[in-house]
Amino acid sequence: MRASAMAVLLVVAGCEPAPPSPPPDAGDAEIDASTPDAVRDAGPTGCDVERVSPSVVEEDSEWPCGRWVLDGPVTVRPGVTLTLEPGTTLVAADDDAEVIVERDGRLIAEGTPTRPIVLRGEEGWEGVHLRGAARVNDGACFEDPRPGTPECELPGWRERRDERGVYGGDDDTADCGALRYVRIVGAPLVLAGCGSATLVSHVQVDAAPGDAVTVIGGTVPLGHLLITGAVQDGLHIERGWRGDAQLVAIASRDGQGETAVYAANREDAPTAEPRTDFRLWNLTLRGGGDGRVMWVGHGARAAIRNVVAANFSAPPAFALDETEWPEEVVLEHAVLWDVGAVEDEHEDDAERLRDPERHIRLDLDPRLEGYRPLAALPEGAAPRFGPFTPADFGDRRATFLGAIVPGGEDWTTGIAAP
Repeated sequence: MRASAMAVLLVVAGCEPAPPSPPPDAGDAEIDASTPDAVRDAGPTGCDVERVSPSVVEEDSEWPCGRWVLDGPVTVRPGVTLTLEPGTTLVAADDDAEVIVERDGRLIAEGTPTRPIVLRGEEGWEGVHLRGAARVNDGACFEDPRPGTPECELPGWRERRDERGVYGGDDDTADCGALRYVRIVGAPLVLAGCGSATLVSHVQVDAAPGDAVTVIGGTVPLGHLLITGAVQDGLHIERGWRGDAQLVAIASRDGQGETAVYAANREDAPTAEPRTDFRLWNLTLRGGGDGRVMWVGHGARAAIRNVVAANFSAPPAFALDETEWPEEVVLEHAVLWDVGAVEDEHEDDAERLRDPERHIRLDLDPRLEGYRPLAALPEGAAPRFGPFTPADFGDRRATFLGAIVPGGEDWTTGIAAP
């Protein structure tokens, strides 16, 4: 399984002065010769500079607008909410720095288009990990005499424990918090067991050294998601995610990126429940010259529509493994340009993609130049086969191809790094 990570540099301006009482585990600090380079490089914020040591947030806390230096992991305990004010910057000054929100904790990071919240660090920090109580399919089975078996033999709910603690449970509405107008730079965003009450909207993850955004189980919806410069997978899905995502733009830098969208259920138990079963609409995917558009397998189910993809080369462009087309996986209403060979020695990939009922064009250049800005299809270039409109999710007006409305407002403004 691949790692996930991403990074972006923020310059924040015009924050309001910080309130006089910071959280008890923080201390005031001025920028001087001892200030870490990551703090110096963060740019002016207009807020007082704050310093945060490795800490545990054990009661509801609000961190005022400022630059908060993470000298190590920051852990939000169960039942506790950490709120970041608009314009706040968190700077990881150590390679083991990360933000971990434990199961039943919440992170509220809601910026604005002019005052986004930025989390960044020097190369190698660990990123943002939200852990919830929604169902996953590979945890221990409680009330089961043989915990860890692929299927729970007796009634009970599952949880999984790793080095960051526990996630998973029996509440598919579990609330991990809210991320809105947020940039995460140089590290991943990991959503493990987060439920449908979690908000992830207008978020950029940039320059992740592995996978950028990883979704493990749960039902968290994703919208207005910008992923840039991931070294491995852009969006990595596994172990029972049953959510929806709409308006997702993924762009790799030249020579980077393995798979824009990678989705699996479980390699060791492809039919394990709850099964990965998700819907994606309105995707713009630009490769770095290498890599694959999508890989869906190990029992995953998916409906993927309104896609624009270009500049990939790894065959096959749309790979399936241990899943059935079109009963379990469907890709339709798409433009795939310069994506490498569509034939595959194991699957008749070419026949799938050229099925006229799927409305997939392989002969139309969407003119995606560079990895940013992520251009919509130019006027006159969009195919006329009528993109699919989501029936019960997201923006019902999104009858266009790709992540950005042709000729309309670019929603990446306000989250894309300058």
